Amino acid sequence: MVTMLDIARESGYSLSTVSRVVNQEKYVSEEVRAKVQAVIDAHDYATNRIAQDLSHGENRVVGVVLPDNRHPYFEEILRGITDRAFESDHRIVLLPSRYDKDKEAEFLEGLRHKEYSSLIFTSHRLPLTDFLKYQKYGPIVCLEHTNLPISSVYSERIAAAKDAFRWFKAQEPTSIALLFSRAASVSATNRQTQLAFEKVFGYSLPDQDIYTGMYTFDDGYRIAPQLVKRQYQAVFANSDDIASGIYQYYRYHQLTQPIMIGQEQQTSGQLLTLPTINHNLFEIGQRAFELAESTEVQQIPIPAAFVLRNSSEM
Repeated sequence: MVTMLDIARESGYSLSTVSRVVNQEKYVSEEVRAKVQAVIDAHDYATNRIAQDLSHGENRVVGVVLPDNRHPYFEEILRGITDRAFESDHRIVLLPSRYDKDKEAEFLEGLRHKEYSSLIFTSHRLPLTDFLKYQKYGPIVCLEHTNLPISSVYSERIAAAKDAFRWFKAQEPTSIALLFSRAASVSATNRQTQLAFEKVFGYSLPDQDIYTGMYTFDDGYRIAPQLVKRQYQAVFANSDDIASGIYQYYRYHQLTQPIMIGQEQQTSGQLLTLPTINHNLFEIGQRAFELAESTEVQQIPIPAAFVLRNSSEM
C-alpha cells in the first residue's frame, strides 16, 4: 500500500509539501502541485479520512448496535436515527450484535479506541453498569429507562399497556395469550407488559400462556395452530404484523377470530383495523441520534399510546 511518505520520495518533495497538496492547502506553487499530483494519480493514492479526523481530534461516526433486524421495533428506530443523520455531519455505522455480550464489549472497546465518536444501543445483553466506565470516551445512549447516569430515550409503555388490557378486560375473554420476542428474564419490555397485565387483571399469566420467539408475520402464522388448540379468546401480539399472521391462519381455516391487539401501528394492522399500541419508535430513534451528538447526559421519556382503530380511519 502506497503511503504519503512513498509519494514524497518519488516526487522528490518533502512530506509537508505532499501533505499540503493532498489536503489542498495553500503555499504550494502550481508547478510543484502539478508534479506531486501526477505521482498521486499514478498510484491512485487516497488519504485515510478516519485517520485524518483522529489527527484533528475528531471522529464523527455514530455506532448503532443492532441485535436483530426482524422486528419492526428496530426498523422504526433505525428510520428515526437515519432521518436525523441526513441532517448531520455525523456518519452512522451498523454494528450487528445478536445479543452477544462479547460483541457488545468489543463495540465499547471500539469507542475507547476512537473507532466511533458515540454509541447507540438499540438493545443489549451486557448490564448497563458495564457501560459506565466507557462514557468518558464518548456518549453512550440506551433505549430504556435507567436510574444510572447514562443517556437514554425510551417509551413509557406501562400506561398504554394498561389501557390496552382494560379494553381487553371489557371484552370479558376467559383465556388470554401474550406474545413476545424475548423472555422476561432478558427483556424489560416483556417485564413491563406483564406488570401492566397484572395491574389490570389482578393475577399473573402462567408460563404456558406466554409465547416468545415472535418477530414476523410468518411467526404469527406459525404459532396460530397452538393458539387454536388452547382455544384462546384474546391474543396480545408484539406487532401488528404478528397479529396479522395469526388473523390469516384463522381466516384461511375459517375459524372464529380471537380478540387481538397488535403493536407499532403498522400498515397490516390498519388494513385489518386491529387495535394497536404506538410506541413512537421513529421519534425515539430521532432523539437517540440527538443524544449521541451531545455531551450532556439526559434521560428522555416518550409516551406510548393505545390506539383503537375502526373502518372510518381507512
